[in-house]
Amino acid sequence: MKTEKEKMLAGELYDPLDRQLTEERTRTRLLLKELNDAREDEAEARARILRELIPGAGEGLWLQPLFYCNCSVVTRDIPADGCLCRRQPL
Repeated sequence: MKTEKEKMLAGELYDPLDRQLTEERTRTRLLLKELNDAREDEAEARARILRELIPGAGEGLWLQPLFYCNCSVVTRDIPADGCLCRRQPL
């Protein structure tokens, strides 16, 4: 049987109040607060927090506080430049 997180990641119906998901959301909010409260001269602390928030991001990731994270659903591949909206020529 799939966990609620596995269902969520598969795009299936899931219980958002599941204990694991609730704990992960709380942990994420606490890390975001810690990141946003970090001073400019605390680069090592910011890097540590970002590694916890986004483990697979690799070296050199930089997010300028204030940073907010919200849930979103991606329904297609995202281009390398991150732009999902393209203007059509007039």
